Amino acid sequence: MLIKFTTTLERFGEKGEKSAWTFIRIPDACLQSWNITARSPFQVKGKIDDCVISQKAVMSMGEGQMILPINAALRKKTRKEAGDKVEMALAVDKSEYKIHKELLLCLEDEPAAKKNFNAMTKSHQKYYSKWIEEAKTKPTAAKRIATAVTTLALGLNYSEMIHWQRENKVDF
Repeated sequence: MLIKFTTTLERFGEKGEKSAWTFIRIPDACLQSWNITARSPFQVKGKIDDCVISQKAVMSMGEGQMILPINAALRKKTRKEAGDKVEMALAVDKSEYKIHKELLLCLEDEPAAKKNFNAMTKSHQKYYSKWIEEAKTKPTAAKRIATAVTTLALGLNYSEMIHWQRENKVDF
């Protein structure tokens, strides 16, 4: 069920692990309409203003509050920042996320990387895939695939890969 509402982009303060996150609060009326009773993460699809979204994670912030983080790329597309009003049209997204095809092909050639990738949770696998998908050019996507496969073969997780990339001056 698609639900439309207007809300304000909010931003966490400078404390805690979610410092500087921008997000929207999911109204209780939405959760009730979607029959969401447990406060576990789930995916939504729809629009933020005129920007189409899919496979976006809604997460619990405790005390029954659910939020949808709005990353920098999405804020740039909508030209909105914390404090701005946005028009939302959301529905629960039950579609299965497909890992980037070229990443999977390249993992076939590197057994250690494939083993480490397959041992990860689906959500961690998505970090790699989405990072590659967000590349603005094909050469950048290719470099990101190479970095992912290399660091997975070294046994690094996503955040360790990002640090490795900076330390080795690999810039995308």
